[in-house]
Amino acid sequence: MTLFLSPIRASVRAVWLFSIITAAGALCGSVLSYDATVRPPTPTSFAWFEIWIDTGGLPLSAWQAELMLLTPGGLIVGIEGGDSPAFSEPPYYDPRALRAERAVLASFSTAVQSSLPRGRFRVATVHVEIPAGAKPAAALVLEAAAGPDGVEFEVTASIIPGR
Repeated sequence: MTLFLSPIRASVRAVWLFSIITAAGALCGSVLSYDATVRPPTPTSFAWFEIWIDTGGLPLSAWQAELMLLTPGGLIVGIEGGDSPAFSEPPYYDPRALRAERAVLASFSTAVQSSLPRGRFRVATVHVEIPAGAKPAAALVLEAAAGPDGVEFEVTASIIPGR
């Protein structure tokens, strides 16, 4: 018994086969035309900024500051806590601040007043990636500082760059 394909069935099969071959060719063509040029990375280096607060002898239980990176092409890549046990954990910040040029940092402690830091101490360190050879530069604006009673008071804030 011989099988004969009707002309309609044969044309449907031919169109189907043509579609498969065309799709495979397009896929191979796009893979073969992929631009695999490796571009050398832009040379960078790393630096950090220590954030220091001087309370003048009063206990500090909360602070908030904005750090703006002024080095063109620089990005914030990490944030760590300070020296005092009350502020040893990294301050709170928006995670989108990482890989950006600005971050609002804030921290608070519910420790008893006798264990809160007083005087001058480091509250945070911000790590940055900058173009190689660039000088690290940043600005700091202290937005708030308060004691254990929640009342704001004047403090002095400063940043110290490092490499």
